[in-house]
Formats: sequence, C-alpha cells, structure tokens
Amino acid sequence: VLPGLIAAALFPETGGDQAYAVLLKSYLLPAGLKGLVFAGVLAALMSSLAASFISISTLFTMDFYRHFDPQAPEKKLVLVGRLTATAIVAVSILWIPLFKQLDSHLYIFLQSIQSYISPPIAAVFLLGIFFRRGNGKGAMWALVLGGLIGLARIMVEWMDPANIADISLLFWLREINYLHFAIYLFVFSILIMITASLLSEAPFYSRIRELTFSGGVAAYALDSARGKRFNWMISATLVVVLFGLWGVFS
Repeated sequence: VLPGLIAAALFPETGGDQAYAVLLKSYLLPAGLKGLVFAGVLAALMSSLAASFISISTLFTMDFYRHFDPQAPEKKLVLVGRLTATAIVAVSILWIPLFKQLDSHLYIFLQSIQSYISPPIAAVFLLGIFFRRGNGKGAMWALVLGGLIGLARIMVEWMDPANIADISLLFWLREINYLHFAIYLFVFSILIMITASLLSEAPFYSRIRELTFSGGVAAYALDSARGKRFNWMISATLVVVLFGLWGVFS
C-alpha cells in the first residue's frame, strides 16, 4: 500500500498496476539498488506463490484424498500433491484474463474478494480462542452462513445492475463498500457462532483447556517496568511513523 501512495504522490499520472515498475525505473534508487530491490520483491512474490500452492495441494492431499484412500503409500501421496499443485498453477493462469474483465484494479479486486471470504474465518478463529462456550456446531454454522453471504455478494457483483431494483436488498448488497461489508459480515458471523453455541451442548473443558485464553498471563508478563515502557515506546513510534507516511503521501 505504501509504495502505491508514494507513486501516486510523485507520479500522479501513473496507474495503480504500473506503480511498482515506475518506482523502479525512476530516479529514486541508484542502479545497483534497483536490481537488489527487484530481486527481493521477485523472491518474496515467488515464495508467497509457492507457499500458497504447496498449502493448497497439501490440504487436498492429506485432508481429502487420503480420506478416500487411507492405505495410499507416501510415494503416491507425493505424486497426488504434485499433480494438485500443477493443476492449481494452470487454473490460476487461466483465471488471469477473467480478473482483467472483472475489475481494472487488481489490488482492489483481490482485497474485495478477501473481505468476502475472511470475516467468518477470522470470527471463528477469535471466538475459538476467547469464547470458551464456543463449540464445533457454532463454528460450522458461522462458517456456512457467513460463507454463503460472502458468496452472495460475489454473485451480486457479477450481475447486471439494470436487473437490480434500487430499493431491493440485492441493490444494498451490491452497492455497499466492500470494507464496510467485511465489518458487517464479521459481526454477523460472531453473532451466529455465539447463538448456535449457546443453543447446543457445551464443549468438554478438558478439550479446550489448552486451546482457549484463560486470562492467566502472569507467567508471560515482563519482569521489569522498563521492558514494558520500551515496548510501549516502540509501538507508539511505529504508529506515529505509519500515520506520518500515510499523511505525507496521501
């Protein structure tokens, strides 16, 4: 985000997708440092993609394929994982033209899709840590209903606006900002999980004792007040620097 703000301030005629290339070609960095920055960003990009592909292939192989073939040898599981990763790469490449047709701003498109999918997952994760009464049924209902609402938002965005009445619920679902939608979906998922958990049986304490937050943080507290002050100073400095850069380049 921050390099994009810098590019918008220094090169206002540049589009968002060209900001990185323009910054590299500009006079801001010397020749040697440009190559180093380019190599670093490319390495970070490749590592992120590799981690995503490997995670998805591992999830499919260990949680789905092995369920149907529990006696599969390790060599076969490795082969299935490699084939799955290859298929994911191919599908990702085929999706590139579709992304260009859906939205000209790739970053906004990816952030909006994430805001439709992540809130139920974040709600379940946080309540799983801080809400002892939460159980599997509550988490399942929150994920299912929250996921369906997020999917509905995606489908409504792809619909022709002419087919949606200005006063309908679909119109509101389509026109609301995706960041505001993420907040509403997060709160909705929390309410669903709490309600469903309270209406069903409580989990056994022995199962959640080591998984939920108990409030006993004394063992993790810093030994000295000096260390606490130092942490607060560092945190405050980071916040001030972040908002300062945001204000200068926005």
